[in-house]
Amino acid sequence: EDSFELRVDDLTVKPGEMIGVCGAIGAGKSTFFHTLLALQKLDSGSIKYGSIELNSDTNTYLWRMAFNPVFQEIFLFSKTLGENLRFHRSIEDFELNKALEFAALTEDVRGFKNGLDTLVGEKGVRLSQGQKQRVSIARAYLDPAPVWILDDCFSALDTVTEERILQNLLKEKKNRTVFLCSHRGSTLKHCDIVLIFEHGCLTQQGRHSDLIQSDGFYSRMIELQRQFGAEV
Repeated sequence: EDSFELRVDDLTVKPGEMIGVCGAIGAGKSTFFHTLLALQKLDSGSIKYGSIELNSDTNTYLWRMAFNPVFQEIFLFSKTLGENLRFHRSIEDFELNKALEFAALTEDVRGFKNGLDTLVGEKGVRLSQGQKQRVSIARAYLDPAPVWILDDCFSALDTVTEERILQNLLKEKKNRTVFLCSHRGSTLKHCDIVLIFEHGCLTQQGRHSDLIQSDGFYSRMIELQRQFGAEV
């Protein structure tokens, strides 16, 4: 996805909006996120966060502090579950419990013999992929950054658990701006707007209900999901 020019024209995102991001493999989704995070050079155009413009003079550390990315590749330390959640911050128990509830992890932790003192192993090997994704979501909840980037971090979750987290996210999003990458219609229907990337270009944008009525990548994707019995 780094081998072509990414083109996004005149996109404005308002505080508190949840923006869906969708497209085939190699369409430009990760490049879009990496550009937002100043991990990839902006060759032309501009990105602004409020009144701050991302350019060669911008303090990239301070810029990135506004963003809270949760990528598909989940990194966990070979420490306890609690230490992975607290990371490098001092977190009160009530905040930790709120994060567990937000990420639908409360029941899992109660089922662990040692609770939050459970050792997760190297890269979280003692947890399922779904549990690791929910740990990363809980950790994100504890980060005060106002903009979340959730890059396909529900992929290993069943639809019931995903819906629980989405409902929690919808209640919380008034305090955050959320970019949510997914291919599930059942997920993207909750977004205020969905961005469709194809071959490095933003080709469509709109609400789920409008996009499924128009001809294009999104409506074809949703039709395929319907054919396989998925809820959309």
